[in-house]
Amino acid sequence: MNPGDRVERVELSSFKFLAGCAVLSFFVFLTGRFFTFPAWVVALEILLTVASLFIFGSIRWRLNKNALTYGSALLIAATFWWIWWPASSARARVGIEGTWAFVEFLVRHLLSLRGLDEMIHADTLLFILGLTLFVSAIAQTRLLESISFSILRKSGGNVAWTLALIIALVDVDSGVLGGVSMIGLMNLAMII
Repeated sequence: MNPGDRVERVELSSFKFLAGCAVLSFFVFLTGRFFTFPAWVVALEILLTVASLFIFGSIRWRLNKNALTYGSALLIAATFWWIWWPASSARARVGIEGTWAFVEFLVRHLLSLRGLDEMIHADTLLFILGLTLFVSAIAQTRLLESISFSILRKSGGNVAWTLALIIALVDVDSGVLGGVSMIGLMNLAMII
């Protein structure tokens, strides 16, 4: 293949991928009753999901990122259930109080901010969501690009000086936001 040759992209079927993940998740969920999954299996599934998002977005074979994410989430949830459920206090509660008590527990904790805060620290998740929206809004506007090119013009085209000023700007923003890392924003600024 010559460097100038164009590679033909092949779009993989999102429906087939999701259907395959659903079948595999169901199989994992059924076998989990008889086989104990080690915790590293979930870590491997997450690693493969992240790697797949990069691989199937940039090579010859393409797969819709939403299909990949939701299909992988099904598989990860099915595996995680059998790692978490046998040792959980929820299982003991079901054994003592019955299944309906567990359903009430889930409704109380999943459908209220107080319950979510008790289970998964909803305040932290809401902060991360807000930060993600902030970074996304800045990345979607021309603000970052304008600032980067303005600094580049004022520095007379000196790239090292421009990068130093952009990094300083990101560090100040990070400090204002309570020390939250804005490395993604800095990387975007350096790419621009």
